[in-house]
Amino acid sequence: MRLPPLPEDLRVRLDALAKRAGKSTEDCVAQAIAEYVENWEAYHRAVDALREDEPRPILTEAPL
Repeated sequence: MRLPPLPEDLRVRLDALAKRAGKSTEDCVAQAIAEYVENWEAYHRAVDALREDEPRPILTEAPL
C-alpha cells in the first residue's frame, strides 16, 4: 500500500505506534481507516434512525 503524504509529526507518531503494536505502518493505517469508516457508518445509521420519527423511550428523572 502506498501511503498518502502525511505531516512529518503524524508520520513519526504512526511509525512509533506501529512499532509498539508489532505491526507494519500500512497495517495500522488500514486499521485506522477501517475504524474511521465504521464509526461514521454507525453515526449515519443513528442519524437516519432519529430522522424516521419512530417512537423512542424518553429518559426522565425519577421523583425522589
